[in-house]
Amino acid sequence: MLCDLCLTAILHCLEPETRFIFILRAVLKMEYDEICAIMEMDGTAVRKRFSRASRKVSRFGKEECALLNPSGNCRCGQKKIMTETKLVEEFAKLRTMVNRLETWSLAETVFSPVNFWNHVSKT
Repeated sequence: MLCDLCLTAILHCLEPETRFIFILRAVLKMEYDEICAIMEMDGTAVRKRFSRASRKVSRFGKEECALLNPSGNCRCGQKKIMTETKLVEEFAKLRTMVNRLETWSLAETVFSPVNFWNHVSKT
């Protein structure tokens, strides 16, 4: 989710029409002729806008983004959040919980279910 927010912010650095062209080509993998028809632009203009947008997004990642470049000057705050989140440890905890759930599910198929309330001594 954090990366989605960062990518959204980067894309908003592009002008609206250029952003739309970039998304159609880079994300949706549309052909240039389809984009030209949608945008009602000639192929050269669409290719130039996509090329410039690609360079701008790439340059931002390589030079500005502190997540990708430790010396980058972007101060969006995502680096702090990403470094504080210990994903490896979180995934290990999640895997342990899933393993326990799988064990209990398997045990229920092997052993007949026990209704605890039938075995409580009546006082």
